Amino acid sequence: MAKKYKENSVYYYQISPHLIKADDKEIKLVKKRFKRAFKFKGKLKTVKQGTEGSISAIEGKLMNDRYIGGAVIYTQESNLPPKMDDTGTRTEELQLKGFKGLGYDSAYFYDTETMVLSIESRVPGVTLAALQTLIYRNQEINNFDFKPIASVNDYNRFLKSEGVTSMEMEVLNLDEIPKKNEPVKGVEETIKLVEDTNGTKININISSGRNKSKFLDKGYLKNMVDYALQSIGGQNEVSKFKLNIVDIDSGKVVPIDLISGRVKDKTKIEKVRAIDKFSIAEKIKQLEGSYLRRRQDIEEMIKL
Repeated sequence: MAKKYKENSVYYYQISPHLIKADDKEIKLVKKRFKRAFKFKGKLKTVKQGTEGSISAIEGKLMNDRYIGGAVIYTQESNLPPKMDDTGTRTEELQLKGFKGLGYDSAYFYDTETMVLSIESRVPGVTLAALQTLIYRNQEINNFDFKPIASVNDYNRFLKSEGVTSMEMEVLNLDEIPKKNEPVKGVEETIKLVEDTNGTKININISSGRNKSKFLDKGYLKNMVDYALQSIGGQNEVSKFKLNIVDIDSGKVVPIDLISGRVKDKTKIEKVRAIDKFSIAEKIKQLEGSYLRRRQDIEEMIKL
């Protein structure tokens, strides 16, 4: 029988802590705390994810005193999918026989120096919001964000821009796929509109008009951008998010595409019936290789 393989997308994020002083001493302390956090040592407090499951983690492994490889686990405890019967023609209830639920692992690779995290994205799977809560619950960590890393640094260009003159967004509504993250204001209203009309996709275009001194609200747009970059693979994936910004260097209006500009890789392993340490170790090895190939470019994109 031919082997079957499973591919998962991999995305990159920089941990962006909310620092008060942001001096060398505070940055060093924060790096130390996140190094401890991503090791996930000892007995962990699990956290709920949505209404159907919970997440936990396996202990991370320190490599070369700089990198940490590990995995976070989403356990789906209710609303379980059916299985095929012995004839392969009908579905029947899935019997777990003593297990708490169905487990879905997402491997990760963390650079303790640059505070960059590469992590598998899968549905069902661990959401960034749940991972953030897991870290808060088990470590003395103050507020932080997962800052998506874009290959052309468009995210930072957007944040530093003098203003935004227009936005184009496309949001999907896929019934057969579970929700991944809770929508934010702006996206939430858009999703409700497409759901109320029983649609599967909606396009939104917003312009600040002909007045060159008038811009769209950048703070409002930032929340929508962050959701868009983390929504890939979920029920309400944002498949397009384009902005026209006033570039801070040239002063000219330039277009940026925040979805297609993301740094992205894949893991590929043989399909297994249950989570096992060998498949996780193989995925961590692939993540390590992908990150090290990109590390120099990533370091040029980010600023601590």
